[in-house]
Amino acid sequence: MEVPTGYLGTAIPGIPNFYMLAGPNTGTSTSTLFVEEVQVSYALQLIKPVLDGLVSAFTVKADATDAYNAKLQERLSRSVHMQCYSWQRAGGGTGKVFNAFPWAVTIWWWWLRRPNWAHYTAMGGNKWVRRRAMDKMFGVFKVSAFALLSVAYVRRPTLLPLLYERLRDLGK
Repeated sequence: MEVPTGYLGTAIPGIPNFYMLAGPNTGTSTSTLFVEEVQVSYALQLIKPVLDGLVSAFTVKADATDAYNAKLQERLSRSVHMQCYSWQRAGGGTGKVFNAFPWAVTIWWWWLRRPNWAHYTAMGGNKWVRRRAMDKMFGVFKVSAFALLSVAYVRRPTLLPLLYERLRDLGK
């Protein structure tokens, strides 16, 4: 029996650059508009590298989709949705639940706040892979510099103003 499935209710394996709104298991007890805004933000993060020419397409991996849906159905199996005959269930109302999202909407937002890139395959993405590696290295550099400056400030509070003055003098 076919049951509508998708990765986070937003992407489907095997269909590159396809992102949907209000897909399977996106029904929450709160605002549909909020759910769709979160999905749009998520999809835009996947579309941006394509528009920037860094990658030609993204497609969600089948194993990530299967793992997500297994976790989803396991959670739903303990919910009230499985206790009733309903249009929200496949198989004429007796199968798997395909409409409800069983967790709080804050979990929905958390999972879709940014893509888990390991769950996607980038097609033609050599530039994108290099850019991501550079971004990670720059992020590590920023954190390291902040930590170093914090330690320096704690040990010697007059060091940072002195360093600032020297750098300003170099710029003149």
